Amino acid sequence: MEQLATGILPVLPVTDVSKTLAWYVDTLGFDRLFEHPQPDGTVFTAQVEKQGSHIMFNLNPADAGGRGGGIYLWIRVQDNLEGFYNQLVAEGLEVVDQLQDGFWGDQFFSVRDLNGYILAFNKAKA
Repeated sequence: MEQLATGILPVLPVTDVSKTLAWYVDTLGFDRLFEHPQPDGTVFTAQVEKQGSHIMFNLNPADAGGRGGGIYLWIRVQDNLEGFYNQLVAEGLEVVDQLQDGFWGDQFFSVRDLNGYILAFNKAKA
């Protein structure tokens, strides 16, 4: 059974749902919740989840042509944030914000995904 999000679910327009889905699963360690193909087999929508944060992708090339449209997603994680950051840097992801301590008590960093959206991963400092 699909684990669907409650509350707000960001739906990001992308030019290639299959490629985006694979990148989030393989590169960022998200779990694939579902993907739905059109009759021709092209995947038109998919959803991923990481520790309670859900993102949906919709095939919409007309709205996905830029550098993420200024969208900045904050994703709260419980993982070893420094280890995750170092892994993504080693894989060559574009870092937008270096790993740092926020004055409000979180540790965070942000990277740009393959569609130009900015993903900020954060964790409450102990």
